[in-house]
Order: sequence, then C-alpha cells, then structure tokens
Amino acid sequence: PPRPPPPPLFFQPEDGIRQRSPSRGRGDVYKRQMQQLGDKMGSRVRTTKVGKVRRSAAADREEQPPAGGGLRSQKNDCVKSDTNNSNKILTTLRRELGEESIIAGTDLSDKYAVDISGENPRRPIAVILPKSTSDVSTILRLCSEAGQRIVVQGGLTGLSGGATPQAGELALSIEKLTGIDSLDLPSSTLTVQAGTTLQAIQKAAEEAGLLFPLDLGARGSCQIGGLIATNAGGNQVLRFGMARNLVLGLEVVLPDGTVVSLSLIHISEPTRRTPISYAVFCLK
Repeated sequence: PPRPPPPPLFFQPEDGIRQRSPSRGRGDVYKRQMQQLGDKMGSRVRTTKVGKVRRSAAADREEQPPAGGGLRSQKNDCVKSDTNNSNKILTTLRRELGEESIIAGTDLSDKYAVDISGENPRRPIAVILPKSTSDVSTILRLCSEAGQRIVVQGGLTGLSGGATPQAGELALSIEKLTGIDSLDLPSSTLTVQAGTTLQAIQKAAEEAGLLFPLDLGARGSCQIGGLIATNAGGNQVLRFGMARNLVLGLEVVLPDGTVVSLSLIHISEPTRRTPISYAVFCLK
C-alpha cells in the first residue's frame, strides 16, 4: 500500500488564521491560543515561557468572595465541623476500645500514610487497631452513626492505592487480628484471622502435612484478609486458581456493624482446567 503523506507544515484552525503546525513553533502557537482563550473569558491572561495560563491579579480579586461569607468561609466551616466530629468519635472509640487501640498525634508514623506504591501519601486522622470481630463491629457501628469515613489497611503491600487514606479518614488496621484459630486435618481446612500473614498460614499448613497453594513474593508481609479482598492470584494461579477458589467461608462485618457468617462451600467437578488438587487445603 502507498505510504501516508507527511504531516502538513501548516494547519488551519477554526478561526481561519493560517498558523504553523504545533510540532513546529509550538510555544508561539500556545501563546496565541491562550491569549484567545483569555479574551473569551473576559479577563487578562499572562503566559509564561512554557505556555501556562495565569490569570491577572485584578481578575482574581474580582472573583474573591466577600470577607463575611462566600465559598471560602463555607469551606472553613466544613473543615471545623469535620475536625470536631473526628475528635468526638475518637473520644468515643477510646472509651469503648481502650487507649492502646488508638494511634494518633505524634505517635502516628508514616507507615500508615500510603501503601507500597508510594503514590499520594496522606496521614489518617488516627489509626484504630481492633483485636477481635466485636471490636471491628463496634468501630464500624460508631463511625457509621457519626458519618465518619474509614479506610481499611492490611499489610499495605498493594499497588492500587486502595489502602491509602484520603482527607478526613480514619484508618482501621487489622494488624492485630492475627493467629490460627483452628486446623481440621480430616477436612483439610484452616480457620485464621484476617490479619494473619500468608507465610504464617503456609507454615501452619506445612507442619500439618498440607499445602496452601496461594503464594507470592510479599508472603512475609501480605495478610490473608487483603489477599481475599483483592482476589489475589500469585505465582501458582494457573494450577490452583485465584484466592476465591481457596475460600470455604467468611465472617464479615457490614458497615453498620452487623456481623455476618457466610458459607461459600462449592465443590466443582474435576476437569483438566480445574484440578481437584486446589481443594487439598482451603480456608474456612
């Protein structure tokens, strides 16, 4: 097929003025376009060397709200209201869970500001450390009633930013919800807490002569709660399936604090693409 023609040296904008192509003399074209944009906005525009638009000081002063009210004062009122609400809920949580379950102020480290991606770090207002399902239920019930936003944090090994706090949020860390509750050898099932690391689960299974096939590089720090929540695959996913294929049941807490036990038992017929070996060792 014939080769496409080269790009034109000039282009014809909507206003009919013949100008150089943006690939050549780009800075001059940007300045003219930004100036035209400023004329349409009805205010003076000053362009920098890189073509960025900056409104004049006079235009900015015209749009400022009055000193006694307006958008700026409303924003400040919202910030004060959020701060007061957060202080009230923290006081209530300290009374219900104990002082040792709350990390705030100078004791709050940068560890809880962002996941391993390092993108958009922001410290939460405080970190709450529940030790049981009832604690999680109490936290969610009180925060739901107060309208307080929460972000759940596990091992912070994710790269999607799902555990990174946003402005005005409390962090609920499951790092103290650890341990093996029970191991049933005849049924090859294991009941664990959500904050238990993958490596601890693999070790418990190995000591019992079983195999927990889910595996990935962050096994020493990632937690089973986050692995199930994200349906992790790992480096043996083609043989044993995703994390959901290894789960038989869950105990979850709803946003209003309600505790629900779910049974997800489902046995598939063995096929070439779904080997029965994935169910040799499962969670309950």
